[in-house]
Amino acid sequence: MEFGAGHGLNGIDEGRWGTGDYFAAFSQAYVEVAYYRWNFIAGKFHAPFGSDSYKSTENFFYSWSLNNTLNPQVGGGAYASYKVSDKLTAIGGWVMPEELGESSKNNAFLGGLVWTPGKRLNVRYALAAGENTYTPTVDGGKDKYFTHSLTATTQLSKQLKYVLDWSYNQGRSYLNGDFVDGSSAYAYGINNELIWQANKKWAFGTRFGMLHEGDCDEMYTVGVGANWTPNKWLIVKPEVRYDWTKRDAGSAWPPAFNEGTNTYQLSGGMSAVVKF
Repeated sequence: MEFGAGHGLNGIDEGRWGTGDYFAAFSQAYVEVAYYRWNFIAGKFHAPFGSDSYKSTENFFYSWSLNNTLNPQVGGGAYASYKVSDKLTAIGGWVMPEELGESSKNNAFLGGLVWTPGKRLNVRYALAAGENTYTPTVDGGKDKYFTHSLTATTQLSKQLKYVLDWSYNQGRSYLNGDFVDGSSAYAYGINNELIWQANKKWAFGTRFGMLHEGDCDEMYTVGVGANWTPNKWLIVKPEVRYDWTKRDAGSAWPPAFNEGTNTYQLSGGMSAVVKF
């Protein structure tokens, strides 16, 4: 997913290395330089939006939150972070499409703040504002967009942690595989996670999320999961979640489930993360 992409609100760049079914793909490829209070990153990197991490080892749940469909996943470009104080860090830079070697079709400002007033609280705000040129588009023009997220992680006690993620995304409406000329769409979502560390080997968590897009009704999700860590190099993550929406089956967005025949879905899964 290119920087700024999310259900058609910001578009998808079609360029890539290679042809056919096989092509080069890099999740991240960047250089990083630190100097006193400054930290510089250039290349392709994980975008600092939302509560879901690009690294599976940093996510409690096996599945993504609903907000993950709104937030940019990766960005290509460069940005710098400056440690204003021991509690506050500022971020600023420029980003473009994720494909290395592509000419820039997406120019955006990337900014944000990270505030850590104490050991129990971490607050991160990130924003991106810019424009894309798409192929194909209805009018062949440029689409301006704005997306931002606010994430707060609170350690309520030694064993209990709460995560709150609010995200908002605005761009042009997307219908039947193309952008609608002169239209405007917005989407926002909220994700809540409560995690209890029972002991060194077991942790349990619950999640509730809501996603709203434009004039459409909301989509909801609720789930429970666990993390079992029998040793230092293995984490097993089982999860069960229930998703539902008020939209009629067959609607474009939010999508109905089971190939458009249901407005709800019960699912489960498990992953095993092996550390080297």
